[in-house]
Amino acid sequence: MNFKRNKSLLLLIITLTVFTLLLGGCQPKGGSVGDEDTVAKVNDTPISYEEYRKNFAMIKYELEASYGDKIWSQIYQDKKTFLQVVQENLVERLIRDELLKQYVEKQSLQINQDAIDTEYQKQVERLNSQPEKKKYYEENQIDEAFIRKFFVSSAYMEEFVAHVGQSITVSDEEIEKYIAENSEKYVDYQLQVRARHILVETEEEAKDLVSRIRNGEDFATLATQYSKDTGSAVQGGDLGFFPKGIMVKEFEDMAFSLNIGEISEPVKTQFGYHIIEVLDVQDMKEEMKRDAKIDYVIDELTKEAKIERYMDKIQ
Repeated sequence: MNFKRNKSLLLLIITLTVFTLLLGGCQPKGGSVGDEDTVAKVNDTPISYEEYRKNFAMIKYELEASYGDKIWSQIYQDKKTFLQVVQENLVERLIRDELLKQYVEKQSLQINQDAIDTEYQKQVERLNSQPEKKKYYEENQIDEAFIRKFFVSSAYMEEFVAHVGQSITVSDEEIEKYIAENSEKYVDYQLQVRARHILVETEEEAKDLVSRIRNGEDFATLATQYSKDTGSAVQGGDLGFFPKGIMVKEFEDMAFSLNIGEISEPVKTQFGYHIIEVLDVQDMKEEMKRDAKIDYVIDELTKEAKIERYMDKIQ
């Protein structure tokens, strides 16, 4: 679901509706990518414009399929357009992915190749069942070899997270200090709701679906059939857990006011009308500390790394 607030756009854009797009976008060290074709460097390893372009094309397809091409001109943080924020966050994510890849390899940690192959095959099968999307990928030179990089990148991230949890010690005091210094990042992180929703264009359609659900029809089935949010529709509308400060205000206010199992009246946002059901509520304090530790280690690695950005190459 991509109607989240701007301060969490990296999480929004790359991990929810387009959560399957977490591709590693880097060329081998010492490769032939020239500076004129480079959007960033991490310790002298270039991230090519071509890799950036393909990543952006995948994100573009998912967003426009759900919300149309007018989403790019909407104004977000610091008077930037949604397009500008997406571009900047994508470059930062590619930098992070390369940084973690370098760290994992330097530590001689091993990623699970069998798991990569299994998930890759599933993704190829899904793509082959969507001819329109497959054609778009072919037109943008997004081939199966490129898609496989997502799962390689995910494996590096998983190995890094496991390593941080098992092998790196950061004191509770340091973590608490880090959370306090980055408080906006962790606002209400400790409380999260798991919700599902159906997004439609008109209030009339939303009211009809609310009535059908309350009369016994299956929420997930209706979400799959009718929801404009294609990213969550395939999951029966399930958005997973999210904290306050992530969703747009109207959606968030309703989601955090519902009891578990309660169906909302239609909620209007800039994206249409939503029917919301809260599936679960959980306290996320321990998860906040765990994630803050990972963020802390990534920040330390970033400070130590030589990172160059060439945003003018994508303007």
